[in-house]
Amino acid sequence: MSMTRREAAAALAAFVLPLEAQGPAEPPKLGFFTPAGAKLVEIFANVIIPPDEYPGAGDAGAAYYIDKQMQGPLKHKLEEWRTGLFTFNSVAKHQFQNRSFLLLKPEEQKAFIDGIAQGQVPALRPIFDLMYDLTLQGYFGSPEHGGNWKQASWTMLKIEDVMGNWDHAGHKAKGVAK
Repeated sequence: MSMTRREAAAALAAFVLPLEAQGPAEPPKLGFFTPAGAKLVEIFANVIIPPDEYPGAGDAGAAYYIDKQMQGPLKHKLEEWRTGLFTFNSVAKHQFQNRSFLLLKPEEQKAFIDGIAQGQVPALRPIFDLMYDLTLQGYFGSPEHGGNWKQASWTMLKIEDVMGNWDHAGHKAKGVAK
């Protein structure tokens, strides 16, 4: 029995698309963040949504989601990010005897982030709010956008079919009546 190109493409898509929705086998290359910037965002994301029996937001690729957004729809926020991350690290150095945020102990990192959330460092509130919002988007959104690797948050929430038999273009999935 021979197959048309369309049938072959549909069969391949049925196999490949679910794998892509799980997230990358290896972290993708960064386009906006330096490795240190990505690590800072990963730590921040894991403080906001910490790991337990499920991966935290940082472990589920929130930094890669944000990196991807900064190269596309959020390009207009590049300067805000650069300034915010610089200020974030500068304030950490000031508060912790010239140690950068990445060199702090995990409990110090958490205390620093908690202090920002509680309004103790008003200058950092804009970057905190931006990182917080994008961390949530990266953790709970579709893996195709760079975060939520292996559908970590969907698994945690026991969501089996986030798209409800709809693909992202708004079409019914194959085999579902319109």
